[in-house]
Amino acid sequence: MIPQILNNAVTKFSWLTIECCLITNQAALMTRKTWAGMASNAVWIAVGILLAWLVWCIVAFVSKKPVKSMEPKARQAVDSVSFLLFFYWMTAGLLTSIINMPMVWVSWAALALCLIFFVLRGKN
Repeated sequence: MIPQILNNAVTKFSWLTIECCLITNQAALMTRKTWAGMASNAVWIAVGILLAWLVWCIVAFVSKKPVKSMEPKARQAVDSVSFLLFFYWMTAGLLTSIINMPMVWVSWAALALCLIFFVLRGKN
C-alpha cells in the first residue's frame, strides 16, 4: 500500500509543488530580502500542500482503497524534473550566486508543464 501511495500522481505533484515553494522561498529571501511576503506565502502554500497530502495519505491508508500508481514513463518524467529542481535548490543553498528570481518562474513553469503532460497523456 505504501509504495502505491508514494508512486501516485497526487504524491508526485505534491512534492513537486513543495519543491517549487522551496525555490521561491529561497530566492525571495536571498535575492530580495524585502520580499518577505513572497517567501512567507511560499511557506504557507508548502505547509498547506504538505498537510493536505498527509491527510490524503492517512485516508487512503485507513480506508484501504486501492491507490493507482502512475505509469512508469510519466513517473520517470516527473521524478526527473523533481530531482533537477531539488538539486538546484540544494546547490543554490550552497552557492548563493546561482539563485535568481527567473529560476522561480522556471520552476513553476516546469510544474505546469508536468501537469499538462500528465493530463494530456491521460487523455490518450
